[in-house]
Amino acid sequence: MKLKEYITVLKEIEQTHPDVNVVCSRDDEGNSFGEVHYHPALGGFDGNDWQTEGDLNEVGGEVNAVLVN
Repeated sequence: MKLKEYITVLKEIEQTHPDVNVVCSRDDEGNSFGEVHYHPALGGFDGNDWQTEGDLNEVGGEVNAVLVN
């Protein structure tokens, strides 16, 4: 999913439910859930590993993703 699409859906939700808590699934099957505690962060994702934006800057990497929790 691209960030633009994600934000569009969030804006629609915000119109009717602006004060709800943000919750995430802890696994692909939805076996457990928890509240989101951290702000989104930019970085790099290769399908398995995550690198922060700061780490990417050190090695000359490129931001390609946003981490949502």
